[in-house]
Amino acid sequence: MTSRLTFNYRPLKTGPKGELTQGEFDYYMNVSSYPAIIDALLLDPLQEKLKNSERKELKFEDIAITKTDVCGPVTRWAGVYSKLENFLSIRADDSRAKDMKELQKFDGIGYCIAVNDLLIAIDKFVDDATSTSDYVKLNWPRMKKEEEYPREISIPTGKILIDKLDILRPALLARKFCTGIKNDVLKPYEEANKIWFSQQSEYSAEKPPKADDSPVNIVRELGKGSYIIVGMERVQESDYKAVFDVMIPDLKIIALGSQDSEFWHDYRRTDSKGAAFVNIKRVQDKLTALYNEKMKDAKGRYIIVPKVSSD
Repeated sequence: MTSRLTFNYRPLKTGPKGELTQGEFDYYMNVSSYPAIIDALLLDPLQEKLKNSERKELKFEDIAITKTDVCGPVTRWAGVYSKLENFLSIRADDSRAKDMKELQKFDGIGYCIAVNDLLIAIDKFVDDATSTSDYVKLNWPRMKKEEEYPREISIPTGKILIDKLDILRPALLARKFCTGIKNDVLKPYEEANKIWFSQQSEYSAEKPPKADDSPVNIVRELGKGSYIIVGMERVQESDYKAVFDVMIPDLKIIALGSQDSEFWHDYRRTDSKGAAFVNIKRVQDKLTALYNEKMKDAKGRYIIVPKVSSD
């Protein structure tokens, strides 16, 4: 006889000003572990078997699950930026540049690199930072518009057999149950702490602390001897892809022989033996300028440390 485990939950109770009692916190700590347990016992092993199955579609009564192969390149443009920044920094040091064969010194301009050589280097950095995303996506049935999340489920434990397709019904209910916990328990908990934090400080997601003040952490007491930490860190970074969407076309146009005055100002473009060269330090400055120009708006990221001992 197959053993089963039963889980149930109710929505978390919080107040309009972020009130959260010790009892509700303890309830949150207990229920928040359910999705991980359900994933480990049922959903993860089932989905792994479904992905590895040769069947493209699995059906049980009114439940149908299809599979989609997802494949495509993914580039970490922040990694490309970091490698090019280091590449330029080393060559912008005149004491090192004089010993580098790929650099050429021009009177009144300084050490320069052939544009084609620089483009080859950038291409290598892009290749190094690019990986292929190749995985199988399972398409589960969506919830109906007026459908409510199940508040109680009973799942089988033990070996998962996909040839017995009746397993799909408890699995689908389990997925909906876990989504219900996310929307009815986890999100309200986070929202309550965000509201509380905004009342205790001057910061919000739209108004983060200054870089020198980040992160800001505040201890919240929920009951006698029970504390959590609610904080915020400033998050701000550049749109790295946008940086190279400007620089790479610039360099390609220069390599083709463009005499545009803008390229002289930005890169100190010059020629030698029919090849286009650019000044290393000007390229370095242009990279930094683009980084700052493409900087995204700063945002605040909340930090909630679940439990802090009073000892």
